[in-house]
Amino acid sequence: MIIKHTSGRNSLLAVAMAVSLASCASAPKPNPQLDEARTIYRSAASDSQAAKSALVELRSAEEALQQAEKLQAGGADPVEVSHYAYLTKQRSRIAMEVARQAAARQKMEDAKLQRDRILIESRTQEAERAMASAEERRMEAERARQLAEQRLGEAERARAEAVAAQQRATALAAQIEDLQAKQTERGMVLTLGDVLFDTGKASLKAGAMRTIDKLASFLKENPGRRILIEGHTDSVGSEAFNQTLSEHRAESVRDAVVERGVAAERIAIEGLGEAYPVASNDNAPGRQQNRRVEVVFSDDEGQFKQGPDAR
Repeated sequence: MIIKHTSGRNSLLAVAMAVSLASCASAPKPNPQLDEARTIYRSAASDSQAAKSALVELRSAEEALQQAEKLQAGGADPVEVSHYAYLTKQRSRIAMEVARQAAARQKMEDAKLQRDRILIESRTQEAERAMASAEERRMEAERARQLAEQRLGEAERARAEAVAAQQRATALAAQIEDLQAKQTERGMVLTLGDVLFDTGKASLKAGAMRTIDKLASFLKENPGRRILIEGHTDSVGSEAFNQTLSEHRAESVRDAVVERGVAAERIAIEGLGEAYPVASNDNAPGRQQNRRVEVVFSDDEGQFKQGPDAR
């Protein structure tokens, strides 16, 4: 199917206007990556040369932006929104590079036509000087074409990096699902219930080792991440006993992970006793929920959202 340049350009500009209007409406918390993606896409979509020679690339950028907008409107994870915003920016830049390369080729072709006309019209010295000038312009156009190709290559490498980043994100999502961890305001948190310990004891049961194995495997596959292990108890017993028990349970989890080859310096521990209940201590189900160990994960750079000692 042949796409007319005018209608294709109008369609792309319409999308850019819709994106601009959408950004003015009430929406979830602003995402700077998405805002930047909108700006870069609008610039590419309004470029006449890109509308003529980079329709495929612009369409790809448009689709990535639409997905980012959809995720943002639906309150999705900002990391996922930023990922599609990143794809939008890279694909928009690729479209601009394709347009620049097309312009350089056209310039080189124009220079060649001019040189041919000069050769036909005159064989005088003036014509030779004009031909030399045309050749210089041709060489300049060639240099411009080579520069455009270089930039396009850089854009292609950036796109490959984006694909690799997407693959890493997909793998991470699968690992998180396997761990049964949850995204919270503190970042990713894995909750280990009291079924991993005997009542009043800090030693891990044999049945806990499958979860510990998964945790250690995740840390090995994501060497930039650190964890904070927090021990919690219910309010049964003295405060001093519960504080000590929570510390020892956090230590037990840490020691088990270290035994599986994870560096101890990547793990911080803290016993919080009965200070942070997640349910009422007035009934058995609530107390069971409060008897837990929470594993808080840093980001890929080893940074915690609120710091390893803050809640």
